[in-house]
Amino acid sequence: RMPEDGELPSWPSAVAAGLDPAPLGELCQELRSLATELGLPGYTLAISRAGRRAFLEASGPMSLQRPEREVDVNTLFRLFSMTKAIVSVALMTFYDEGRFGLDDPIADFLGDAWRAAAPDDGGAGCDRGGSISTPGLRVAASDGIVRGTPGEDPEEQVVGPKDAAFLFCSSINSHLDVDPKGTCCCRWNDAGGWQTLRVEPLAPGYVALKSHTGRYLDVDDGHVLACAEMPVAWMLRITPSHVISSPPSRQSLVSDIRASGSGSSLASTPSTGSASGELTAGAHLRLRHQASGLWAHVSAEEADDANRFVCTTPDVATASVFVLEKQTWRVPALDFASRDVTIRHLLTHTSGLDYAGQAARPSTALDALVRPLILRCESGEVTTLEEWTAEMAKLPLRCQPGSRFQYGYSTDVLGRIVEVLAEAPLDVALRRRVLEPLRMTSTTFAAAAGERLASLYKLSGDPSLPPELLDDSLDENGSQWVPPRGPAPVLGGGGGVEGVRGGLLSTTSDYMSFCHMLLGRGQLNGVRVLKESTVELMTEVNHLGLVLGDPSATIGSGDCRGWGLLGGIELPTKSLSEDPGHNPGAYGWGGWASTIFRVNPASGVCFVFMTNCVGAEERVEKLILRRVGEAVRNGSKGPSTPLQLLWGLLSGSRPSGDASATVAGTVATAAVLSALLAAGLAARRGRLGGGSADL
Repeated sequence: RMPEDGELPSWPSAVAAGLDPAPLGELCQELRSLATELGLPGYTLAISRAGRRAFLEASGPMSLQRPEREVDVNTLFRLFSMTKAIVSVALMTFYDEGRFGLDDPIADFLGDAWRAAAPDDGGAGCDRGGSISTPGLRVAASDGIVRGTPGEDPEEQVVGPKDAAFLFCSSINSHLDVDPKGTCCCRWNDAGGWQTLRVEPLAPGYVALKSHTGRYLDVDDGHVLACAEMPVAWMLRITPSHVISSPPSRQSLVSDIRASGSGSSLASTPSTGSASGELTAGAHLRLRHQASGLWAHVSAEEADDANRFVCTTPDVATASVFVLEKQTWRVPALDFASRDVTIRHLLTHTSGLDYAGQAARPSTALDALVRPLILRCESGEVTTLEEWTAEMAKLPLRCQPGSRFQYGYSTDVLGRIVEVLAEAPLDVALRRRVLEPLRMTSTTFAAAAGERLASLYKLSGDPSLPPELLDDSLDENGSQWVPPRGPAPVLGGGGGVEGVRGGLLSTTSDYMSFCHMLLGRGQLNGVRVLKESTVELMTEVNHLGLVLGDPSATIGSGDCRGWGLLGGIELPTKSLSEDPGHNPGAYGWGGWASTIFRVNPASGVCFVFMTNCVGAEERVEKLILRRVGEAVRNGSKGPSTPLQLLWGLLSGSRPSGDASATVAGTVATAAVLSALLAAGLAARRGRLGGGSADL
């Protein structure tokens, strides 16, 4: 049980739960400093151990425009993708009743439009570009991107200065990515908005690389960053076979260039030159910064949990090789799906569905195909999950079912299966199956009024600018999550099928109850939601590995997480074994607006972080994981009883004379007094014993 009405537990709660309070004190200061640095709105962080509250930090305003309104445990936050875990649990309650198997085709519940083509219809690989009227799921075979592969139109392969281009680092199977702050890294195998570059000619053999942020790639303190306002010269070292002769009528990307030897840089052709060339998709490039003479290098050392940063090296032999790709915007060629999409595929995001069409500015051809459906949802033309799912079946998948992890609309489709099994709308099904049994009374798709709802923001990417306001909970025109504008007509099971609006709202205390149910292996306060074996199946098995046939399969390059049936699962990683933030077996996920939850069965620790600001999750999550990990490692093996705390003091475990130890001793003494007092009160009320979660 979490405290109500903004009540904050005292530091002794952490000690009594077996956590070292010192790292948590550091975490408080670091979160507040980060909030000041980024201009974040209010946030809450709740930590528990073995179902016992250990720590709660609530800081900052619900709205930056109205700083007098402070957040607390009853503030409503938009969950976005943290809705997925609740929908997955609701689905698995039907699994407990024997209503489906994980490998059942979803077409059994959603109709034949979701079925793979029958063998007599041609099956996989048949008649690429098959018409929309041909039955069976289809897959985007090319998505309009050319990569220099055989069979592509040579004219389409030519990369011009106005083309959307991508740089793919084949050694780590990821694209060069520029985040809103200008940091260059390689982390996803996507060719989307953050990966888009413009390759602009400067002089023979030299180009400038302009990112989606409008800034140019440059070198600063050993790192490649998109930080320059003016073009910065990069010399290209290119595989000569990818420089093709061009007709005189066309202007080349790097005009009058030729290859001067295998693997050499491009050099200018004499003015009377007989050959000119154009840079084409499929070119293998090394990039040399003209001013510094340093080469771009994707570093294995300069990395965090999910990113490999683009650094520099003086040695061309260690420079990374990037494959040039180009977006043609051509309607993608289509293959038929090679197999049926199953429920396990949806639960593990291996269905082939991604988040195509979500961005207002499409970055792929598939985006352009799906975007009209998003707009129809936003306008109210499509009003039910049933309609949306039927329309999605008409559109191509991003990749073949069961072929790779592809984060996207899978859980939204899963929400429709919940509706079919429950014979009720998704909000009703979630309430009956999960929310009411767990007494999550504040969790819903819309707020009755805006007073409890935090405003929604997005970091601008420029530290000098305040976060952009996306939704004001008390705006005179109304919030998109408050009637009459909310909730979204289509109740997305994965956090929303529109550009912004969608997903559940919840409070810190409500979502902590959900985490406690998972930690309790399906049961909370004597109420069972899932069988114990089902929780184990959902949270202790890397189902992504089962689907892909690789037990060590992870959700992305450089990421140590596999995927269970409701979120990421940390896998044992030798290189991270000494990192206190790495906890094999811990599972959880986050939401678009930087909400985070984690459950660690080994230590019995759960935490829920809530805010509503897009773009802050990565830095916040690192801080919390590291400090909570330290609090667990430096604390006791588990929650302490009052007598254990007292015995520790009386048996000689006294603090030394330094200030930090004195503080620790004071905290421990206060913990004993607080715990003994609470124990006496609890005994007086007849509540002590029987596994009570309250001291």
